Amino acid sequence: MFLIAAQQHQPDLFIVQEPHVKDGKIAGIPKCWKSWLSKSGKAGIIALPTFSTPVVLTAKENTMAITITKNSKAFTIISSYSSPYANFREILEEQTDLTTDINGEEYLIGGDFNAHSQRWGYRDEDSRGKQLQEFIAEKHIFLLNSSDSPPTYEHNNRQGWPDLTMVSSHSLAAICEWDVLEEETYNDHKFVKICINSNISSLSFARFKTAHGGHCKFVNLFKSKVQALRNPISNSCNEEEFNETTRTIQLEIYKPCKQVYKIKRNPLIQNVTWWNRDLQIKKQELKALARRLQKSRGEDRIHYKIVLSKKRALLKKAVKRAQRGSWRLLCTQTQTPYGTPYRSALKAYKPPSDTFQIMENSERGTPTESGLKILQKLYPKIAPRAAQIQPHQTLLEEEKFSQQEIDDILKNIPNGKAPGYNAIDNIIVKVIFNSFPCLLLDFFNKCLELKCFPDPLKIGLVILFHKTGKEEQNIKFYRPIYLLPTLGKLLEKLLRQRFNFQ
Repeated sequence: MFLIAAQQHQPDLFIVQEPHVKDGKIAGIPKCWKSWLSKSGKAGIIALPTFSTPVVLTAKENTMAITITKNSKAFTIISSYSSPYANFREILEEQTDLTTDINGEEYLIGGDFNAHSQRWGYRDEDSRGKQLQEFIAEKHIFLLNSSDSPPTYEHNNRQGWPDLTMVSSHSLAAICEWDVLEEETYNDHKFVKICINSNISSLSFARFKTAHGGHCKFVNLFKSKVQALRNPISNSCNEEEFNETTRTIQLEIYKPCKQVYKIKRNPLIQNVTWWNRDLQIKKQELKALARRLQKSRGEDRIHYKIVLSKKRALLKKAVKRAQRGSWRLLCTQTQTPYGTPYRSALKAYKPPSDTFQIMENSERGTPTESGLKILQKLYPKIAPRAAQIQPHQTLLEEEKFSQQEIDDILKNIPNGKAPGYNAIDNIIVKVIFNSFPCLLLDFFNKCLELKCFPDPLKIGLVILFHKTGKEEQNIKFYRPIYLLPTLGKLLEKLLRQRFNFQ
């Protein structure tokens, strides 16, 4: 049953009630699927292999809860079951405890509550339905079922609506699609399909690991394109043509970078301290062995090579053991389940899309529209000054840039500066200049010749840093910085050097 539904609808997970349990596990599912059960075995959640690894939040008597990441924010999924003959107040207390613990976070509750109310399809209303409606009103949550929704239960010509789905906010309910499927389930309950369609994507820009080598491979891939890039530079006759040439140059540099260098990952939290004195001693031993290997010859060299390989493998194992032990210690010593381990796994990093949602308090609109609204608030338009009419002036021809000028500036540029939207950092620019100096020389001199600063080099990334202790909803309490392309910053330094010293 689950396999057929998974093939047809390709879900990320199943929220189940009263599953067939064997040896404490949900039966009838592949071994590669992960499943979790409540203490009574009446409520469960099944995650498919394509789904990101969730964190088990809690397993109560009739409630199972896991936490996942949605747009890099914590999102809790709760499965509940209440027997028609059980005390309904107990399941509501479990829900209350859970929603209180995750206050402020988004969540979805799916359960078989066996409660009657006209609000979700029944003709009558019982005490369970009244209590559940009071719970919904108290917690300000939103019911996805409607009064005219199809029945979720059918048995011997009897219909019912016991299966309910609730979400934590109106914005989440607005992007949810809830539908009762008519296909065969081989039991009295029908499948309920829930789709969460977020129309704001997570924005991210690549940043390459260029500090650890790989430059020879980059040069070999890029050298075949150098002459093909120099020709359009020399043939550009106006600003529009040169703008298009600049875009082509950035793209042709980016392509081999993507093939050669790895992508940097954003750290979620500060590193946990795991490095110790023993690891430092082993690292020093490796360095000493490496020096001996370089100086040795013949059989001694083979011997040191074998010893170095074994020592390196032992150090790698010791590092992994120390990292895992440090993380285990951090998790076991925490005083609260929502402390540092929880934040490190789910809550620390916020991509730009999350910032949009916090400040706009809505998920409507594209990232571009949200970004423009923020920029308009940060940089309101100022009335342009009256243009000053200058008498006829003759612009003198500027002397071309020399290779030495570019070299002097590149020597003083730090390697660790963040790149712009094209991911071309200072290290890549230095590698290109050292191997193909004529390419950058032609490019910057063409800027002088056409007396223009290319438009693609004016495009930057605006990164917003929240000021600690201030309101997250107010744009005035964010500090913006502007990340420009590296080639543009180099051209700017060349021009500034001319203005200052000539």
